[in-house]
Amino acid sequence: MTSPHWKPLFSGATAAPYERALDAIVDALPAYGAPPLDWGEALLHGYLSLVRSSDQHAARAEALVDRAVTTIATARLSAGLYSGLAGVGWLAAHTDTVWDRRDDGAYEEIDEGLLAFAERPLRHGYDLINGAVGIGVYFLERLPHPSASAGLARIVDALANAAEISDDQATWFTEVTWLPAWQQKIAPQGYYNLGVAHGVPGIVGLLAEMRRLGASSPRSDELLRQAVRWLIHHQTSDGLYSSWIAPGAEAGKARVSWCYGELGVCLTLLQAGRAMHDPTVEAIAVAIGKRSAARRETGGTPDACLCHGAAGNGHLFNRMFQATGCQEFLDAALFWFSRALEMRDPMGGVAGYRAWKPESTEEPRVNPWVDDPTFLTGASGVALAFLAATASVEPNWDRVLLSRIDSQT
Repeated sequence: MTSPHWKPLFSGATAAPYERALDAIVDALPAYGAPPLDWGEALLHGYLSLVRSSDQHAARAEALVDRAVTTIATARLSAGLYSGLAGVGWLAAHTDTVWDRRDDGAYEEIDEGLLAFAERPLRHGYDLINGAVGIGVYFLERLPHPSASAGLARIVDALANAAEISDDQATWFTEVTWLPAWQQKIAPQGYYNLGVAHGVPGIVGLLAEMRRLGASSPRSDELLRQAVRWLIHHQTSDGLYSSWIAPGAEAGKARVSWCYGELGVCLTLLQAGRAMHDPTVEAIAVAIGKRSAARRETGGTPDACLCHGAAGNGHLFNRMFQATGCQEFLDAALFWFSRALEMRDPMGGVAGYRAWKPESTEEPRVNPWVDDPTFLTGASGVALAFLAATASVEPNWDRVLLSRIDSQT
């Protein structure tokens, strides 16, 4: 199964080192026992089954999805997208889409639970990782089922009611109680978050996808337009983005990454510009992306993960290149993928890849390097990025990052 519009960045001899690293990660993953709710290994085998027409990879993916689904009955789950009920549902629904099948009856329990949660979706925050936006991403994957439309409508209502609207701009404040302890020290009054993972760009991405998929409403469209205006208005003086805006704190420049900074922001703005058929917004998004593409500092990018690492940057610039054809994005994708390959150390880690995690939940780690097999911060995500760069199958798994943009026709 190939996409007529998705083209591999690497082929033949140039693809070989990425394919070797990918295969090594696939072979190594079972020994590391990723949490059953993590998507990485299941998505990796699912997409390998398409790329390589492999029943073996398909069977392994099915087994991993089934393992995740059994957690609904055996564990108490949060509602969130990343490591919660919505995440289990998203994985099952997405892999059903990958294999072109649909069984709405299998989702009744998940739909009911998340519809109930969507009555008060902001109790744990509005963000993509744990909050309302993440629940919305699950419902996007369930479209066009009526429960998906109902769930999205409830989330839009909650977001609209919580929005701060001024000067025809909409934003959302992150309460200090929603922050991890280390951020509470920096922003004891809370802040306005500018990252896709936890902030306003995630809302823009969700509302843009609703519009693209024909699931929006006049209320959600207006909210999207106002949120886009706010996000564009809050660039730094050099046209980039800080991680957040906190009362009384100086805003700093974020590194090049998906989770925080202008790379993630430009993707959601490009989604919005295209969904709104607004060439001005699209042009602004491309300009922001080109400024990010020009950045080559790697000091803030110690590992290769999807969230904030070199392979993630390579994948997102690849996505931007496929969507726009801009040479600057191709050059940046090649740079970051090369950097990700250089980070591989066959003597350690998951097939040579370790994650940089200098702090645990309680205190600094003695050794900040950890073996991480997971999707967002570990080796399976690196492998997915390498697969997308060397195959003709479109990596639609990045919908869970709110980073999918149609390729050029």
